[in-house]
Amino acid sequence: MTVPVHGLPLVLDDGMHVVPVPPALKGARTLTVESASDGEAGQLVAFREVRDIGAASDLVGKTLLVQEADLPSSFSMHDVVKLVGREVVDEEIGSLGLIEEVMHGVANDVWVVRGPHGEVLVPVVDEFIVSLPAEGPIGVKVPDGLVEGD
Repeated sequence: MTVPVHGLPLVLDDGMHVVPVPPALKGARTLTVESASDGEAGQLVAFREVRDIGAASDLVGKTLLVQEADLPSSFSMHDVVKLVGREVVDEEIGSLGLIEEVMHGVANDVWVVRGPHGEVLVPVVDEFIVSLPAEGPIGVKVPDGLVEGD
C-alpha cells in the first residue's frame, strides 16, 4: 500500500517507473509498476521486480520518486512551487489576488489567495478550476458566497 504525502494526489499507474529512496544497496534501484489500484487509504501497488514478502517489506517507509514527465496533468494543481505567487481570476468577480499558500487537506488542497477581496480560500477541486495554464493567471469559478460581498 502506498500513501500520498503533503496532500498530493495518488499518481502511480501501470508501467510507470519509480525510484525508492533511500535506494537499496543490492538489487533493482528502479521499480516498474505492474498494477496500481486506488483504495481509501492509498494505492495498492504491485511492482514487477518485487516477488516476495521480504522484498516488499524492504520498501516500507521509503519514498517513491517518479519522473516529472510521468506525472498526471492534474498534478500541477498541487505543485506549491509553481502555484505560490500566481494570480487567480474568477470568471465573474475578476482578480481574487495572488496565491500565498497551499494548505493540504484530507479531501483536497486549498489555495490561500490574498487580494482586493481580502483572504479567499479556494478549494482545489475540478469543479472550481476553469483553467490552469503553465504560466499566467489561473481561471476559477468560485461558488457563491465564498468571496465577501459576492
